[in-house]
Amino acid sequence: MKKKRDIKEFDYIANNIFAPAYPLIAKDIVDTTGILEGNCLDIGSASGHLGFAYLDITNTKVCMMDIEEEAIDIAKDKIKNRNLSSRVEATFGDVHNIPLNEDTMDLVISRGSLWFWDDKKTAFKEIKRVLKHNGYAYLGCGFGSKEVKEEIDKKMLEIDTNWKNKKKEFSGVDPKEEFTNILKDIGIKDFNIVDDHRGFWVIFKK
Repeated sequence: MKKKRDIKEFDYIANNIFAPAYPLIAKDIVDTTGILEGNCLDIGSASGHLGFAYLDITNTKVCMMDIEEEAIDIAKDKIKNRNLSSRVEATFGDVHNIPLNEDTMDLVISRGSLWFWDDKKTAFKEIKRVLKHNGYAYLGCGFGSKEVKEEIDKKMLEIDTNWKNKKKEFSGVDPKEEFTNILKDIGIKDFNIVDDHRGFWVIFKK
């Protein structure tokens, strides 16, 4: 199992360095899926940065799910402070055994948690299970644009000289081939794997 995230450190970085990326990613999700209403599950949500960005530009209801209780506690405080309890909840959950009924989510999103999943095939099966017919999944990691990525890389290298090597460690040798095989194995035919200036994203429709 990969090392767990330092939640407080990640929340600080997300608030102060990664912040410009989340609205761009949220917009890409809307542009790709067209989903502006319904139920959205944010897996490995940490303290909710992508989920909140998606809420800002849609009328969806978002369930933020993370395996770290500390992350959930931070997200709950943000929900309360922003008066968003009618549209968003934060809950403990493991992607390998998502605590939701099948066919309940219009959209499943995740930024960054993909590389921490112990059994990716099982995780993708679970995501497929909870998605409604014609629902979308948008999973991966990125910063939304080349310009934002370059600026974030610059800032991260200032605080961690091993930043770029750490990113390579997570992705593996050929993640595109790995996820293509997983999607085919679980019966997903309508998918696209993006690897460009926006980041690395696995997108599929149930």
